[in-house]
Amino acid sequence: MPNLFGEYSVVRESGIVGCMGQQTAALCEDLLTASRRADQVRERCLKRGYVRLN
Repeated sequence: MPNLFGEYSVVRESGIVGCMGQQTAALCEDLLTASRRADQVRERCLKRGYVRLN
């Protein structure tokens, strides 16, 4: 998501279903870098056994 300063944030939410979760954000200089970062994080989580919920 874009922020007020022209940067992009990769926001990640995780946690146990039915409980309060965690939210973390990483700042990136441009949209391409943010997209690559999101892809890396997603792949790492899937390899660790996390399941994507819709």
